[in-house]
Amino acid sequence: MKKILCVLLTFVLCFTLFGCGEKEEAKVENTIEIGGSREDFEPAQGGKITTFSYRADTFCPILSTNIENIEMLNIVYEGLVTLDGGLNPQGKLATGWSVSEDGLLWTVTLRDNVRWHDGTMLSAMDVIYTVEQIKKADYSYYKNNVSKIAEIDGEGNKVHFTLYNPCSNFVNLLTFPVIKYSESDADKENFAVCGTGPFVFSKVTEGNYYRLLKNQNWWGGLCFLDEINVRLLPDRDTAMYAFTSGEIDICRADSEDWYKNIDAVNTSHLDVGGDEYIFIGLNNQRNPFDDGAVKYALSGMIDREDIIRKILSGKGIPANVPVRDDWFMGNSDYTPKKNVVQAEKVLDNAGWRMNANGNYTKNVDGVYKTIAFDILVNKENDTRVKIAEEVAKALSELGIAVTVTKVDFSVYNDRIASGNYDAFIGEYKISPELDFRFMLGEENVFRYDNPKMTELILKAKGARDKEGIIESYDEFGKYFRAVQPIIGICFRNDIVVYNTRLKGILNPFSDHCFNDINNIFVN
Repeated sequence: MKKILCVLLTFVLCFTLFGCGEKEEAKVENTIEIGGSREDFEPAQGGKITTFSYRADTFCPILSTNIENIEMLNIVYEGLVTLDGGLNPQGKLATGWSVSEDGLLWTVTLRDNVRWHDGTMLSAMDVIYTVEQIKKADYSYYKNNVSKIAEIDGEGNKVHFTLYNPCSNFVNLLTFPVIKYSESDADKENFAVCGTGPFVFSKVTEGNYYRLLKNQNWWGGLCFLDEINVRLLPDRDTAMYAFTSGEIDICRADSEDWYKNIDAVNTSHLDVGGDEYIFIGLNNQRNPFDDGAVKYALSGMIDREDIIRKILSGKGIPANVPVRDDWFMGNSDYTPKKNVVQAEKVLDNAGWRMNANGNYTKNVDGVYKTIAFDILVNKENDTRVKIAEEVAKALSELGIAVTVTKVDFSVYNDRIASGNYDAFIGEYKISPELDFRFMLGEENVFRYDNPKMTELILKAKGARDKEGIIESYDEFGKYFRAVQPIIGICFRNDIVVYNTRLKGILNPFSDHCFNDINNIFVN
């Protein structure tokens, strides 16, 4: 049970696109222009902007426990790679990578002439030290990133990673911030800030600000901005208030009604394709979800676009399979549009008939079954509650008897872990490693057992090049839609709001809304 609950609370999914030979650094293509076209404004040097964070629990980026602090430190520190909007790896501190024929030994080439903020040079020893510190930490946001590494060594500008098992997407996990080598372990309480990134941590100022200054020796060249002030605020709601009052220039929004107080003249926003996958979890051992036709038909009865419009303020991407189309699958057939006629035909062919009370029933070995179920939600999560109620209303109008049960979060988790549920609204965060065994493998919370599904997951995990990945996940996506172990709803978009005095190009992604902030200037 502990294993199942752990999967429920910490589950992550991931994937990648790349070949197995040496890869040259590529330019990020999935960038977003803000404040108008680059042709409309001449980039200007100088100036400062204000962002926000919580007061740092530590200045060590691999030991911090909150995402706001990690995002702030990601302006100061850098990883070996970053990911573009399609989750393709792009070189940062690394310029190339290669893998052995057996898929176990990865060699990463470090960028030349990268200096730490204290003037010393980056080396393989820094990367080795970082990995070792993440591994031995009681907690690190990046634990999963290094979990596949059995051994690490290197010298000069070469780092060698030996894996426990082949992992074709390993390079996508090298996004963790690299910290400088020390003869002692990283100290969460007394960590000295010294990164390689475009901005240097200067000091804590009066008025609860952190001050970040332009790195004059950054390998990427000089930034446009001279300074970034990071205002310390207690939560995102306060940050949004500070944004609407003009006290900060850019931040992540954290609610479905973020737009209500936004000044349409002086502010704007970016839709950032998110990695939070919202779905209807099904207990595949209970009626009616032990009937594949029912699951297939129900998926076709749900209007995903309507749910996104009504509940997520239009900020989402319809998705049935837990991989966004714009990542690499690119086939909308995996996510059916609402088609009640077709769904009713599927049920009819499977022997389900509408009774006098307007409900679907079926005679199974002399026993009449009804398509009726309960959707479990934790009542503290308003979005899940609204989605459950919307699904229940829509399906009930089509002859499917659906109720919604709202419980405390602890009860919600316990019931799912023990299998005491029909269906539930859930969310999984997708990270850069696609291994669906955590979702559909042994002891999964959906009580789903399908050897062919396991075979397809392993085939995709073992793909050795881009074409193989696309082919294997295409096969997985089609099969997922056919057997429908859960019913996907959408991926929730992240929203980054900004003052229109900010111009330039930003490449935000789910865990780093300030990515490429070195390209931003003020008008």
